[in-house]
Amino acid sequence: MAMLEDLPADLRGIILVTPWGLYLAVCDVVLSLLLVVRIFAPDFLYRASCGLGYSVWRWIQFIFEGCNGARITISGDRLPTRESAVVVSNHVAWADFYLIQSLALRSRMLGQCRWFAKIQLCWVPFLGWGLWAMGMPMVTRNWMRDLRELQRVFGGIVRRRWPMWLISFSEATRFTPEKYDESAAWCKQNGRPCIYFIPVPRALSLPCSI
Repeated sequence: MAMLEDLPADLRGIILVTPWGLYLAVCDVVLSLLLVVRIFAPDFLYRASCGLGYSVWRWIQFIFEGCNGARITISGDRLPTRESAVVVSNHVAWADFYLIQSLALRSRMLGQCRWFAKIQLCWVPFLGWGLWAMGMPMVTRNWMRDLRELQRVFGGIVRRRWPMWLISFSEATRFTPEKYDESAAWCKQNGRPCIYFIPVPRALSLPCSI
């Protein structure tokens, strides 16, 4: 990769990302076509989507860490391998995805990562269909509407024993000073304790009944 280091940043980015982007498009098409087997072969579709997801995410991690020289330091308890988990993280920047995927790679769960996504993406040809085929939770951020979708996702984990990292940015948005000020104002107006350094998670700010 030494010969790429002297290139302008924009050109270097195009050279590195274009092949990955084309491969991602192919995987989205394949996953979209596999949607037809979801009803009668859900286990096959899940395994196939895990394999394709692993290859896509492993490639982008290689660009981030191998080609761009990003150094990710992991500390704390050693995580078990091949174990399902609900992963809750703050959302500060796009680099958050690389950090979580690096941890998933080391835990041998990269292909089993499933991220909460906006329901509107379902209408995006191939990209949204690919997310749907992978079993990503497609949510509206309305608890009553999303309850059935969450039951579907957890049903796959519980009934079919699908290994999965279910990843959620509970703040439901990237952190900015402006968004934090809005969150602090909402907490004050509604008599809620203000959470420092992060916007209040959406689950706490939405009215719901149990």
